[in-house]
Amino acid sequence: STPSNSSAASDVYKRQDAVVGATNSYDVNFPPEISDVMIYPNPVDVDSNMFFNATVTDPDLGDSVDRVLLCGSVSKEGISWKCNTKLCELVNVANDHYSCALPASVFGTGTHEVYIWANDTSHGLANVSGPHSFDVRQIYVGRLEFSGNTGSIVVSGSGIEYDNGTSVNGYVTCWLNERSDVNCSAQVNSGSFSNCMISSPYLQKGSNTLTCVVEDQLGLMGNGTTSFNFNGIITSFDSTTNTTIGQGDLLGFSTNFKNTGDIEWGSNVVVEVLYYPITNPNQVNLFCLQVPRLIPEESRNFECSKYFDRDPGKYAFFSRIRYIDPEGNNLILSQSDIIEITVLRVDVELTYIGLDYGAVLPCTNETVCDANYTRGDLMEVLVKAKVWTTPYY
Repeated sequence: STPSNSSAASDVYKRQDAVVGATNSYDVNFPPEISDVMIYPNPVDVDSNMFFNATVTDPDLGDSVDRVLLCGSVSKEGISWKCNTKLCELVNVANDHYSCALPASVFGTGTHEVYIWANDTSHGLANVSGPHSFDVRQIYVGRLEFSGNTGSIVVSGSGIEYDNGTSVNGYVTCWLNERSDVNCSAQVNSGSFSNCMISSPYLQKGSNTLTCVVEDQLGLMGNGTTSFNFNGIITSFDSTTNTTIGQGDLLGFSTNFKNTGDIEWGSNVVVEVLYYPITNPNQVNLFCLQVPRLIPEESRNFECSKYFDRDPGKYAFFSRIRYIDPEGNNLILSQSDIIEITVLRVDVELTYIGLDYGAVLPCTNETVCDANYTRGDLMEVLVKAKVWTTPYY
């Protein structure tokens, strides 16, 4: 029975009955669930792209994921989360697997942290996963040097480090200009390498660029370049004999030249004197050749002469410095002005006119000669010369 003196207690019982007897329903919602977060490659080269992946699902029946973002920072807002710095939006590529890609240069070198943020469509509840850390690295090639000559270049390097100052171990590949197919490879130990030989390099007149790409055991890459000049000049070209000669006479030239580049000349750089008939400039012939093997900034004189037994006429002579690439193609580094040489054919005819005592010439037999000639007599001779300046007589 209810106590008669307790109306307050009766009221309490009535409220309890009302609460217990009521039927109520509640809509309980959960934010999206984020799992299997993966960042790769890690560490990543600053010049590469990187990928951010995650599995995101909504546990509420009939609800779904609205957006998935990669965020640099997040903050709590009540029972939800806010993405303060959006870096990219992850796309559902298949079966709740979300992904986005960014260039690592967006972050710069160093260690970084990011968050995966996701909300649902119906209630806007958001969830976050993180922070997730990753490293962006860069390899610096401090110094490249080369030795050798135009026929074979040997490359070495030092000061090969990550952005945090630690030395790199890995491999290096080097090539010249755009010919990456003609290269050399070497091992990088403690930030340096040596004896990387590029056999038969392809050079170009003027500036040449040597490129070396370093890769460590994790696949991080860095590169360095250095340039050098390849060139030469004919400083003078002169004739050491007359510029008008007879057919078969001695003809000579003097050439002064200089290696004006930064690399020693090998056997594929020659200095030569050539000529062609004035009437046919395409008919170029070799007169003489030298393989000088000059070191940078060295000068030299080249003199050559020979008997020139070509047809009468006019010829143009010149000297040049020629580089022959591995495929046999010619590159002219320098060429002189021409010197014009005239070649003459001279035929001489001697006619004996007579002696002091009027003997008949020529004598017909030994007896007559002995009778009419005395050693030491004066002889009168007529000399006739015929000169040709062309091959046609």
